[in-house]
Amino acid sequence: MPPSLWTLLVAGMLTSGHGSVVPSGGIITQPQTAPSAGGHAPLSCFTDRSTADQRTFSDEEKAMFNYLYDWPEKPTSTCKKMVTFGGLASGVGCLEDGDKYACLDEPLQLATTDNCLVYSVGINYDWSFDEAMERFGCEVHSFDPTIDYPEGPREGHPSITFHHIGIGRNNHTNVYGWQINTLDEIMKMLGHEGRTIHYLKMDVEGSEFGMMAQQLVDAKGDFVLDKVEQIGFEIHYRLDPRLQISYYRTAERSIRAMKELGFNMVRWEYNKVVWERYMFPGVERPVSLLYEILLVKNGPDSWDRAARGKKEVVRGDSKVNEVHT
Repeated sequence: MPPSLWTLLVAGMLTSGHGSVVPSGGIITQPQTAPSAGGHAPLSCFTDRSTADQRTFSDEEKAMFNYLYDWPEKPTSTCKKMVTFGGLASGVGCLEDGDKYACLDEPLQLATTDNCLVYSVGINYDWSFDEAMERFGCEVHSFDPTIDYPEGPREGHPSITFHHIGIGRNNHTNVYGWQINTLDEIMKMLGHEGRTIHYLKMDVEGSEFGMMAQQLVDAKGDFVLDKVEQIGFEIHYRLDPRLQISYYRTAERSIRAMKELGFNMVRWEYNKVVWERYMFPGVERPVSLLYEILLVKNGPDSWDRAARGKKEVVRGDSKVNEVHT
């Protein structure tokens, strides 16, 4: 990227869709945690799918829910040069959706490298982020197994290549006939071993935690997550937490490992379109199921690689790591 790029951004010569400045005096501000949205009262996290005996939780489980909902709402780092890429009007009150925050601070290389690589997973026919990253000078690989779109270079956009693939915890074809691959397998398929992914964007309806778990928990595939500099994605939490307890435990272990790997939360906001807030066990405020967040790998890497391939067994209020077989 040219040395004058940030000057152009601040001057407003690049606007929404190309990359727009977050006007907050250099350091971004965070949204206030609201008790509800649009004046609506918070809802219960339980539905008629769960029974009364599935609605009680141990102190350890309540602490887990509190940790998981604190994680997106309590940033652990800041970014001085924050921009957004992409976004389209949603049709719901003309709110813009699909935009992603990115950090241009050094030593992150997104704004300085001549070999910028972006993975955009989950398109749903919204190419605004991908095209903005292309204009920014990046090589963009777009992934979505759910849409009817031809594989290969996007017409009129030589730096964007579409792949009819999703991302997940293992390599398989699912019940819908969609091809799902792990992050390391995708990098191998594209010949990107050893390259840095300067930005990984995901909107994958809960598979974000599967991707993390394959990289940080499972003993399968190659570890490549340390090749990723920043991740902009939407978190998908779930109702009826007892029925989804395995999902939440996977999320907690993956998130703790992400923090140890050096990924800091630098930006969050509620999903702009979905207004509902819910009360969860152990969480003393209404929270959302959907958060847009930005993780940046700018912290020390203290993650123990030997922990990969071990499973966590909960015994009472204690947790024990055992070899995963």
